[in-house]
This record gives sequence, C-alpha cells and structure tokens, in this order.
Amino acid sequence: MKKYISVLFALTLLFSACATTTEENTVSDDTMSSQNNQSINDQSDINTEVVVGDDDSTVETSVMIEEPIGEMLEVNLDESYIKVKGTKGDGAVVHDIEFPNFNVDIRLDEENPDAYENASLNASIDIPSIESDAAGLTSHLKEADFFDTEQFEKATFASDAITNTEGNNYTIDGILTIKEISVPITLEGEITETDATMMVVLDRLNYELGSENIADQEVPVEVYLKFTE
Repeated sequence: MKKYISVLFALTLLFSACATTTEENTVSDDTMSSQNNQSINDQSDINTEVVVGDDDSTVETSVMIEEPIGEMLEVNLDESYIKVKGTKGDGAVVHDIEFPNFNVDIRLDEENPDAYENASLNASIDIPSIESDAAGLTSHLKEADFFDTEQFEKATFASDAITNTEGNNYTIDGILTIKEISVPITLEGEITETDATMMVVLDRLNYELGSENIADQEVPVEVYLKFTE
C-alpha cells in the first residue's frame, strides 16, 4: 500500500511539472510573438524603393520616413504649377502638359530661416490629375504604357541637398519617384523671398514612360512655387 501511494505521489509531481513547463512554453511563445509583432510595427515607417543609378543599374534600398522638422514655408498652390513640355521629332511637335494637383512641404532652418540651403523640400504629385492641350494625349498619358494611373497614383520628390550657387540661384538635389522607380535628379533655378522657379530635364525612359520612339526622350519640366506672404 505504501509503495502504491509513493508511486501515485511521484506521478502527480511528474504531471504537475509537465503542466508547468507547458504553461511556461506557452507564455514564452506569446511573448516572442508579441516581440515579433512589435518589431514589425516598429518598421512601419520604412519604405522600400528601387533606385536607378547614373549607369542605369538598379538597387533596392530601404528609406526611413521621418517626420518633417523645422518651420514650414507656406506655398500658395493656387498660384503654383508643375508644367511639362512633351515633344516629338526633336521638338517639331510640342504639347503642353500640367499636373494641377500636388502638395509641397518646405521646412526652413529654425535658427536661420533665410538660409534656403539648410531647408528641405518634399512633394507629392497626383498623377491622375494630369492635363494636356489634347484630350487624346491626356487619355494616353494615363494608360499602362505611360503613367499607368490606375496602378500608380502618386509621384514623389524628396530633396537631399539644396545648394546656393550664386545670389538667388540654387540647385536642389533629390530623388524623384515615378511608378515606384526612384532616380536622382537636380533642379536648377532661382529662389527668392516670394517664390521659386526651378527647371529640370528628365529622361522619361528612366521611369518606363512610353516606348523609345513614341516621343522625344528628354522631357523639360518647370516647377513654380508661389510662397504665401
């Protein structure tokens, strides 16, 4: 009888130990799952982009999205514009193209707001809002072989560096992303206390916009920003 009780007691302890181990493993798994979920949430502000280099090579890179810092320079969007010249036959045919809907975020250096070279500029362009001087061209530009507006609704620009070259003349280096293809570009122009006028010539094939022979490869772009007084 004593042996029977001893064996029963030993089995009870064994099952208790197993139950405790199972519970600890469950808690450990839940903790690990929570940590993994937190890790995923912590990466929610990371964007993955394909960047095209000067030699047409591509590399996938992760870009941390940070909240803008500094005093905002207000832009009057009603008096600002992004205009494009679409040409064919080395400029024999010219079409006026515009993106009327866009947003711009300019942040100035809080300690020295007049130093535009210390500022940052980010822009978001509503691609489906594209307009041209010909209804047929406008429709074609929205199709899959050009901007593919059903799949890609936004283009973005983020400045990397603003350089004062002389007087009111500046260059703005940054990344322009169209159809999730990111290419470094440099805008050149004038920035004053009241407005900014910048120019850049884009290679449309870098963004897979149309076939090689459908239009001229180089596309002049003019950006005008009217600052709110």
